[in-house]
Amino acid sequence: MQEHISVLFCEDSTDDFLLMKLSLQHLENPVLCERVQQTETLREMLKSQLFDLYILDYDIPGYHIYDFLDIIKSYDSDASVIVVSGTITEEQVMKALERGASDYVMKDNLQRLPYAVRNEFINSRTRRSLKTSREKAGKTADLLRVYLENVDDIICTKSTDGTISYVSPSCKDVFGISDEELVGKSYLDFVHPDDHKLMRDFLEKMVGEGGTTRSIQYRFQHGEGYFIWLETKARLVVDRRMNTRDLICTSKNITKVKNAEQALAASEKRFKVLIENSTDIFSLVGSDGNVQYHSPAFYALTGYTERDALNKSAFEFLHVQDRERMQKQFNEALESDGTLQLDVYRFRTADGRFLYFESKINNQLDDPDINAVVVSTRDITKRILSEQQVAYQEHNIEKLSEATIGYLNLSVSDNHYDYIGRQLTDIIPHSVVVVNRFNEEDNVLVCESLYGIEPLNKSISRYATQITKGTVFTPNQESTEELRSGKLIHLQQGLYKLLFGMYPKRVCDYVQDIVGIRDVYSMGLVWKGKLYGNVVIIAFEKAPRVNTGVIQTFISVASVALQRKQSEDVLLHSLQEKEVMLKEIHHRVKNNLQIVSSLLELQTFQLQDPAVRLLFSESQTRVRSMAMVHEKIYQSNDLASINYNDYLEQLITYLFESYMPKNVNPVIEAENIMVNIDTAVPLGIIVNELVTNSLKYAFPNGNQGKIYITMRDSGDKLELVVEDDGVGLPEAVRNGNSSTLGLELVHALVQQLDGEIAIESREGTRFTILVDN
Repeated sequence: MQEHISVLFCEDSTDDFLLMKLSLQHLENPVLCERVQQTETLREMLKSQLFDLYILDYDIPGYHIYDFLDIIKSYDSDASVIVVSGTITEEQVMKALERGASDYVMKDNLQRLPYAVRNEFINSRTRRSLKTSREKAGKTADLLRVYLENVDDIICTKSTDGTISYVSPSCKDVFGISDEELVGKSYLDFVHPDDHKLMRDFLEKMVGEGGTTRSIQYRFQHGEGYFIWLETKARLVVDRRMNTRDLICTSKNITKVKNAEQALAASEKRFKVLIENSTDIFSLVGSDGNVQYHSPAFYALTGYTERDALNKSAFEFLHVQDRERMQKQFNEALESDGTLQLDVYRFRTADGRFLYFESKINNQLDDPDINAVVVSTRDITKRILSEQQVAYQEHNIEKLSEATIGYLNLSVSDNHYDYIGRQLTDIIPHSVVVVNRFNEEDNVLVCESLYGIEPLNKSISRYATQITKGTVFTPNQESTEELRSGKLIHLQQGLYKLLFGMYPKRVCDYVQDIVGIRDVYSMGLVWKGKLYGNVVIIAFEKAPRVNTGVIQTFISVASVALQRKQSEDVLLHSLQEKEVMLKEIHHRVKNNLQIVSSLLELQTFQLQDPAVRLLFSESQTRVRSMAMVHEKIYQSNDLASINYNDYLEQLITYLFESYMPKNVNPVIEAENIMVNIDTAVPLGIIVNELVTNSLKYAFPNGNQGKIYITMRDSGDKLELVVEDDGVGLPEAVRNGNSSTLGLELVHALVQQLDGEIAIESREGTRFTILVDN
């Protein structure tokens, strides 16, 4: 569709207007025509619309042509104006053209008007297009100038040999050098010497590759002397004939970025060195538990390769007893955002051992750069084993203390050798413990205690006699001297050295390997140079490491205990001999007193005087009461005291059998009190005298009655009460004025015992005697 031409006619004649409008219909482009006759109408029209072409009548009544021409130019300075007139001079035409008209046409030659309109329309469009282009170019130049003056990047041009031809003003802020100082100088003068070759190679490539845009990073010397990092993008400008002209370069200060990159690279390098040289293990584990990465420490510690460990479940390497617990804690970590400390667990190494690990895990699954659970692991096997060893040593020390106390509680009849074996087996599990007794006469060791021997005997039985209790070993002189040293000896030759060459060495070595014997120890039970036996410890592979100090102390204490046992055996034997001797003495004293009693009895038969016979009979009962005490002593296990209840019953029975009262009965109430011999004999004589007196004087003429004998322990005193319900004592006797031998003897014996005596006689007689217990 062709473009319309808009035309505004300033014409007072309607006919002329129609005639000119008609002439324009022959143009290829459709013409849209408007008409004004007054300047006021023209001004209002131009306020709302401008036209491609203005046709102005030179003669409009009431107006001058310049009135219309100035208004048009004021609104549209590039307007194309064609002046038409019927009568216009050449001078008027020139003035109109100078005033802004573009062409003129005479009204009598209107066939020229379409051509003039067409030409002016084309010229108008051309002028307007050039004006628009110039305006745009001007604006672009202004924008470029403002951009170059304010942009942080440096814009510069330079020749292919590096000579600077232009640089943007912002170079002062970035380089610390003004553009005047840079223009005309070689760019290489400001490049770091180490980057010269890099820059030359860059310029050569730019020239060789034509219009390709390339970039380079290098160091540029700042006006203050230090170097900054620049990133420059350059493009080679060529003309239509492909002749190179200049390089257009855009440079950016990347010092901060470069420093950050270098710092990051250094940090990454340090981190890499840290990871690769750390003894801790760093791992990345997926949400499914499969291992994505292990740091080098893992492989060095466990013996696995990447092929063995990566893309496999981390839990399959854990001890079977720890897997479920650690899987549960791992699942808890997946639901947590923080760091979770895991429990201690056991990890299987490539050679089948188990190490103790402790780990911290941090869930980084939401971080797209990591997308894994970060696990940091530390090998704490030495710490755990040390703690176990400390606990084991504390256990040993505790057992040593208990065993030492146990030694003190052992009786002479207990098997001390077996006690040593039992205690050492508890302290050192997974071991054979043999305790031998040394027979000095035959210079042999006899097995007295044997624990944990079954695995060893099972292997030895194929080649030799099994070791059992009672097995006799014959040590050579060197071995005996080693045992007498009283030191715990680590036998380097193992079973062969231990068994004193009883079995071939190859058999001992073979058995030692088959059974899995790790260490063999031996120590003599020695005290003050005397050898009582020896202790043998055969530790298997599973046995805990022996603390030689604890074991040596234990065996030394055992040696003292054995020495004490032998001393006690000697002392016991001596005491038994003395006990027999004392019993024999008491027995002989009792027999001698019995002989004296018998002599008194025989003498009594020869006496005629009843009073004298009575005196002899009383002396006989006194001797008999003393004999009974010695009889009780040699019949008792305790040679220092007797059970006084038994003694009283025997003594009272004897007195009643001697005097044979018809109507008098004894009543004995005595506690089971042990009374030493120094008190028992005087008290026996006192009881003899008081009961005898009651039998003789308390019940005259065959009166009936009872005699009460009571013995009580009141703490620090012994209370003896002899009481009867007879006729009572005479007044003189109650007042202590009796001249009879019996009562005088009672008072004398109470005084000898530092005791007290009280006499009561109302309806009978009561003697109360208190002596020290």
